Amino acid sequence: MSDSMLEIKNIGIFLLLAAIVPGLVYTAGLLFYFPDQAKEFALWMKCIELELAWGIVPVILGLLLSSICFAFELVVLHRCTHLKKWFPAPNVPVLNELEVQGKTVSYLRQLLGQAFMHLNIWVGLLCIILLFVVITTVGGTWTIYKFYKLAFGIVVIVANIIVSSKFYKWTEKEIDKVSHMLGHSGSGKSET
Repeated sequence: MSDSMLEIKNIGIFLLLAAIVPGLVYTAGLLFYFPDQAKEFALWMKCIELELAWGIVPVILGLLLSSICFAFELVVLHRCTHLKKWFPAPNVPVLNELEVQGKTVSYLRQLLGQAFMHLNIWVGLLCIILLFVVITTVGGTWTIYKFYKLAFGIVVIVANIIVSSKFYKWTEKEIDKVSHMLGHSGSGKSET
């Protein structure tokens, strides 16, 4: 496989992990938490003959909510001292330097993509579940089934917080190793 094809494949895997998979999760979350609204949306799409748009919905949701997650990461996670321990900022310039030198960084990009994926999943689901709580509370229709749905969402969010933190730490450790091999001084952490 040529270098350019390998890079396209690496970018594709990164985008799949960082935006498309979370978009599928967001779509499933919206269908799970808002089934009535999802049915109305499906009918509306059928009326205007946009059945094929269902394939685009996860992509659009993934990109939209991922942009919110990225802002959350930059503004909250990498600025708060306590949270930096759990979600260290990866030193992406080292990856870029390696790519310029013609070295493969697919493993590091894949780790970074998984860190972003799990972060995007938990932040995006948190937004969806908060919306669910507000709508259910305003509507005054809390049932045991809705409490179970809420509990399930909280478990999924907590699991993704733990997993994303682990991937951020693994990514930082691996990039630091590479950074030291390249002779960079300092901690290897980027300034974000």
